[in-house]
Amino acid sequence: MRNVHPDDALGGRGQPGHDVEVLRRVYEAFNRRDIEALLAGMGPEIEIEETADIGYAALLLRVLGPRFVMLSGHYTGLEEVRRLFETVWEISELFEVEPKEFRAVGGRVIIPLAMKAKAKETGIEGEALTVHLWTMRDGKGARLQVFATVEDALAAAG
Repeated sequence: MRNVHPDDALGGRGQPGHDVEVLRRVYEAFNRRDIEALLAGMGPEIEIEETADIGYAALLLRVLGPRFVMLSGHYTGLEEVRRLFETVWEISELFEVEPKEFRAVGGRVIIPLAMKAKAKETGIEGEALTVHLWTMRDGKGARLQVFATVEDALAAAG
């Protein structure tokens, strides 16, 4: 019997099944606050763009406070992304995401998700629904965009 490499079983690097599995592991790592496992799913030139979901940004501002405003910019590269997530975890007692679906569209993956957060300093809590659009390159996340709706993410995905 032939041994099957996990990448082959998932369709190989850069294939929809593999991309989805990589992103599942990224979200699981985020919820565990495991920065190394989270970054393992991202390419060296990862870009996280400013959110296009104003409601999501407003909720995070209300829950996490003024420090969140400093975090809502554009990030490029693994070290900037590392600092972003470490700071988010530093100011939050709880910050978890629950992906509802992983929809592969070409070399991109659309992920509607629910987010829950609780500020460490104030105890303020909040929940939001938002949509992540990932561009994948060589089996790793290359770009993350945040949208208010699946329709907005689909339009951006082209």
